[in-house]
Amino acid sequence: MKICKVVKEGTNKEYTYLTDLDLAFDDRVVAEFGKADTVLTVNYVGEMTQEEYDALGFPLKSIKRLATDEDLESQTPALDVVIKEERLPIININFDEIKTNLSVSMAKYKGLIVTEETLSGCKATQKDLAGLKRKIDTYRKDKKKELSRPIAAFEEQCKELISLIEQVENPIKEGISVFDDEKRAEKRRQAEEYIKEIAEESGLADKYAVRLTVIDKYCNLTAKKLDIIDDIKGRAFALKIEQDRETELMGIIQDTINAENERLARKMSLAEFQRLISGGAPAKDIIAEIRARASVIYEAEHPIVEEPIEEPAEEVIEEPVEEVTKETIEEAPTVEPEKVYSVEYKITANLSTLREVSEFLRLNYIPYEAIDQREV
Repeated sequence: MKICKVVKEGTNKEYTYLTDLDLAFDDRVVAEFGKADTVLTVNYVGEMTQEEYDALGFPLKSIKRLATDEDLESQTPALDVVIKEERLPIININFDEIKTNLSVSMAKYKGLIVTEETLSGCKATQKDLAGLKRKIDTYRKDKKKELSRPIAAFEEQCKELISLIEQVENPIKEGISVFDDEKRAEKRRQAEEYIKEIAEESGLADKYAVRLTVIDKYCNLTAKKLDIIDDIKGRAFALKIEQDRETELMGIIQDTINAENERLARKMSLAEFQRLISGGAPAKDIIAEIRARASVIYEAEHPIVEEPIEEPAEEVIEEPVEEVTKETIEEAPTVEPEKVYSVEYKITANLSTLREVSEFLRLNYIPYEAIDQREV
């Protein structure tokens, strides 16, 4: 179907109408506008499919005819502001003369140093300079205020005209706002129905379906049904991918737990690792945590029994017995007995090292006693 976009005299906002006429840009046409036939200007001519028209959700008005001379003459003239008199504020002072004289006068004060001897004179000079500065600034403010009076009066006149318009416009705006709000609410309800249907079709779980919310652009008065549905489907597709990834991850995690539980008496559950899952930890980290915890449980259920360290048997060395005679007793020198010491060592090492220490003591005929042995 053929459409055209038109503007009303004195505005820039476009309005879309249906038409059967062969129109061109800038043609003047007559159509219903605000419950009255009005002359409008064609700004665009194009086509619209039936599907696009249905997506609008409201009917379009039609162009009635091309505007005639009578139509153009009957139009209410635009209320354009016309300036009957305008005088730009021109101020021409003896700026160059004053600047030259002031520069000469100020030159004698440059480099003036305040000392105890020149203090009184410097104070008088500063007072004169401040007075001269204040005189110029006061003149500037007074002249600006005087010249601003026409501008202030002009602003008040414009504000008064705007107030007259707003007294009529505001009730209309409020009525339009109520109507538009109702349409937006209806669009929101439609969008919620689209979301519910698409979420079910996509197979989204409640956890993901609740994230498929109505966004502001779905409620725009110009939002089209097909555009809304396409956007919802795109968002639902992205959520479905995320859901499938989570399902796959949960399956891997559960399979790992089941595999580790086969060797455990105290079974692990998925809830024990929910903190890592909810925190978004990588799958490899979660699996490593499951295996580490399973190892701790298994070791607690199957403690390692330490083998006792065997003490070497004392080897008895038989010495040849000499016949003791009176002569040998008299000749035998007196031998002082060798002192024997007892030293306690605490050795902390693995089982194989402890066995090596025991073997060393045994081979060197050093008697020892294992007082205590436990796992550290």
